[in-house]
Amino acid sequence: MNKLKYLLFALVLSISTFTHLYRIDKTFIFHNDEARDVLIVKKMIDTGRPILLGPQTSVGNMYLGPLYYYLMLPALLLAKMNPVGPAIMAAIFAMGTTALLYIIGTKKYGIVGGLVAALFYSLSPVMLHYSRSSWNPNIVPFFATILILSLDISLYINSPADIFLLFSEFFNKYKSKINPIKKAKI
Repeated sequence: MNKLKYLLFALVLSISTFTHLYRIDKTFIFHNDEARDVLIVKKMIDTGRPILLGPQTSVGNMYLGPLYYYLMLPALLLAKMNPVGPAIMAAIFAMGTTALLYIIGTKKYGIVGGLVAALFYSLSPVMLHYSRSSWNPNIVPFFATILILSLDISLYINSPADIFLLFSEFFNKYKSKINPIKKAKI
């Protein structure tokens, strides 16, 4: 039974890898927001100075945190400044979400539940569309799934200084983008 479980997990991850990365260099989405993010990270690389403000929100003069830019940095460096690098990064986060959904589904509802959850996510046209773009909200499902898994694990551990609660709080802050920064007028 264990071999079957691992074989099905590998099959689901293979399907997810194929659907998320197939021809991504030809089909990735690159609009104004993605271009702005790439230019900001490129500026950070060229100047060697860290960015302290993230993308501006659509409401008022508020900014998100810069975490997404720091996540984009290795992807752009590995892709030699090719904008497909961050799109591949978003696809890898989507594949990670597929794996986490399989784990959560298997834990809660058995192998069939894990397979259904992971396959629905990895074959969903909407999720596939968004995983081909390096726009900052597109990796939120990964962090939301980690939050759910961390909270589920922390229910079984009775330690007050539980590391999983720390992780879940960190990922919740990123996921919900609670701390927009208001830019001071000078």
